[in-house]
Amino acid sequence: MKKITALLILIVLSLTLSSCGKWNQPDPDMPDDVRDSHEEILQESLDILDENSDDVAAIFEVAYRYQMLGNYRKAKEYYELCLSYNPDYTVTLNNLADMLEDIEEYELAAEYVKRLYELKPDSSQVVKDTVRILLAVGEPENAQLALENYMDLMRDEEGSLTEELLLMTSDLYNDIFEYDQGTQ
Repeated sequence: MKKITALLILIVLSLTLSSCGKWNQPDPDMPDDVRDSHEEILQESLDILDENSDDVAAIFEVAYRYQMLGNYRKAKEYYELCLSYNPDYTVTLNNLADMLEDIEEYELAAEYVKRLYELKPDSSQVVKDTVRILLAVGEPENAQLALENYMDLMRDEEGSLTEELLLMTSDLYNDIFEYDQGTQ
């Protein structure tokens, strides 16, 4: 019994530690000069925050530099602080959703991309991101609704879509169809 308990503790500890790794992923291929530049700007922005803790531009800059340096936990913390000052800051919502998707935190990514979509339903990039993330989190119905809403917003006076929009939306509809086929 003690061996089973010890084994379970080791398994849980191993899973916990492995999941922590995705929150801190420095890019080993990042050139030293680029890393140094990010670190220098990060320190300058932290210095600004020492003098003025509610400087939203500096908060955003700190979040972005932490993201670039692969410290996603710190980046998330500062992006969320930025959103506490401006909940509709679309660049912050976009960066958070993108970063969380990259580290496969799809549920969290979906929360932010949904908020972003509410603010920018007419952005083709936001719609692409929304559909992709909602499919990753298992929400094909919401992905399809977002796409249909986007198409309605983009129709001209005659109710038509440009060829470019038709191609983009058909690709996204195909992604939704393939998702549905793969889950049946």
